[in-house]
Amino acid sequence: MKASIFALLILLSFNSNACGFITGLFTTKDVSISYVGIIELGKPVQVNEQTNIPISFTGGQWLQNSGKVFKQVNASLEGSVINITVQTCLASGSSKSKDQQIVINNLTNGEYKVNYLNPDGSSVHVGIIKI
Repeated sequence: MKASIFALLILLSFNSNACGFITGLFTTKDVSISYVGIIELGKPVQVNEQTNIPISFTGGQWLQNSGKVFKQVNASLEGSVINITVQTCLASGSSKSKDQQIVINNLTNGEYKVNYLNPDGSSVHVGIIKI
């Protein structure tokens, strides 16, 4: 019985995400723009009702803790403003990198301002995208 539970926990912690199931539950954290560094926005791609905006990071503090990995970008839309926050977590043993992108549903044609929301509530202008 103990071996079965242990095996299940191991399997759950080694999934295709950057974080294992168990480690991701306890180590997911929103990070500040100073941790993320400079964010470069790629060209938006429309897939059905979903818009994917590739992003990349330059600088920041990623290399200071090699155990922390990119987990996801949380995004919300308020009028013509897209607010984003990056989450990190501790890497699992067989972690694979997730695509670094902003995913927004039901964007209409137009221009959108992108802001980064820090954990302290402050925001930083990242750029503008056009759909």
